[in-house]
Amino acid sequence: MSECIEFVGGVCGANIRAPAGPWRNPRRIEAEVFFPAGHPGFQGHFPSHPLLPGFLQIQAVLDVLSFLGGSIDVATLREVKFLRPIRPGERLQITMDIHPGRVVRAGIHVAGTPACVLELELSGDWPTAGAPSQNR
Repeated sequence: MSECIEFVGGVCGANIRAPAGPWRNPRRIEAEVFFPAGHPGFQGHFPSHPLLPGFLQIQAVLDVLSFLGGSIDVATLREVKFLRPIRPGERLQITMDIHPGRVVRAGIHVAGTPACVLELELSGDWPTAGAPSQNR
C-alpha cells in the first residue's frame, strides 16, 4: 500500500491501515489489521491459548468496508472458512474483491498464509461515500 490512512476503531476496535483512495466503487481493497495482545476479544477465547474469535475476523472486514464506503448492511453471509488460528499480535492482511451485485469476496492472511476466506452480499447503497468518514 502506498498512501494509507490509519485508524483505530470500528466495531472490532482493531488498528486498521487502509488505502487512501480512490473511494468510489472500488473493485479491490487491501488493508492491514492488527489486534494487540491486550484486545478484549482474546479474553476467555481461550484463557491459556488465546485465539481471535471468528466473529472479530468477519467484523474486521466489515469495519474496513464501512470506513471506506459508509454504512454497511450485510444481506447474506454466503461462505466463511476459518483456515488457521490467529494469535494475539499477528498482523492480518485483508484483501477484498468487490463483484457485481454488491458481493464481496475477502481473504485474511497472516504472514502470507490464508487464515480465513469469506463471501458476503451487502444490502443498501454501499459505497455511499466518496471519501472515508470523518467521524472515526
